[in-house]
Amino acid sequence: MVASNNSVNFFSSSKSGIDSAWITYSGGWSRADMSVQSGESWLTGGNGIGYGLYMDNGSQYVAVDHMGFTRFSYGLSNSLNALTKWTSVQAAGCSNVGMTATGRRLTGTNLVAVNCGVSGIDCTSIASVLTCVTANGIAGNNPQSGVVIGSNRSRMNYVVARGNGGSGVINSFGNRPDLEVRNLTTANNGSYGYNCGLGSAVLVSANMAEATPIAALTQFGDMYVYSQRHGAVAGVHLATTDGGTVRSVTDVRHTASGIAWRFNPTSTDRGPSYPLRLSVAKIACTANVAKTVRIWTRRDNANIRGLLTIEGGQLAGLAQTVSVACTPTLNTWEQSGALTFTALESGVVEVTFQVYDGINTTNNFWIDDLTVS
Repeated sequence: MVASNNSVNFFSSSKSGIDSAWITYSGGWSRADMSVQSGESWLTGGNGIGYGLYMDNGSQYVAVDHMGFTRFSYGLSNSLNALTKWTSVQAAGCSNVGMTATGRRLTGTNLVAVNCGVSGIDCTSIASVLTCVTANGIAGNNPQSGVVIGSNRSRMNYVVARGNGGSGVINSFGNRPDLEVRNLTTANNGSYGYNCGLGSAVLVSANMAEATPIAALTQFGDMYVYSQRHGAVAGVHLATTDGGTVRSVTDVRHTASGIAWRFNPTSTDRGPSYPLRLSVAKIACTANVAKTVRIWTRRDNANIRGLLTIEGGQLAGLAQTVSVACTPTLNTWEQSGALTFTALESGVVEVTFQVYDGINTTNNFWIDDLTVS
């Protein structure tokens, strides 16, 4: 069978299982007696048209394992509302997308997509979890990206994306997903290792070899990409946003060990009304007991300024935002004034440090050694 148009499904499912009894499409069974799942079963479309396996809107609690798809337009696809598990699934040489999932949660393990025309894996399923993912291009294929994520509250772990014409991993534009990616490796992608779109993200141990590892974020979007163990190096951390960065440093710090944080507004957008910010503490408070916060600060230019801040509305008694201005003598460490507050209920209060300039784009501000009493 060879498809004549992209609406043709080689195999389709509209049936649903239940949470205790999933419907499973599996391959790789031993030809001797079908008792051992020792390999993979591949389906081929032959001409890059149509869907290999399509699960429609009514199909839920469906699993696919040990199967491969090649030379379709879309290798494996599930439509809206499908709860899906993919285990040891591969797609290669598909003209559009190797694997695509929309709707609700996708749980994917050991997924490989290689040399697909648009992207390797495209997932907009809410709260998805993908583990051990490889999405590589060959000679500039996968021109959009290796992995496209437009999924709110999703997580990926152990992701490799190399040789794609666009980005290794991309947050799908317009969806503002919050994404966590652990153990990300990218190299030789045409544009970025990680393209943030309109979403905040946390990257942990991301080793991105591209000249620009993280794409610029949308102006005034105030979205942050937090890269912990940046470059897969212990103790190196980076927060990047539109118009600025905050990074861990060891060359300028208040004490002889540990790290300080350096703020660098890279755009004049980051003036007094639009500061850079970093969460520096979460303090457990007892009702009616005063707390005092101080921090050591340093700067290299008089135009750059800092604020130790507790934003209002976090607990009863803290309706208004309170701040202490920090303007230390140039190139000198100074401790800030006391930021004292009293919550009228027990709970947790977040303290942020905010930095703004608005005049220059090369000035730096450092913070270190916060104390709470």
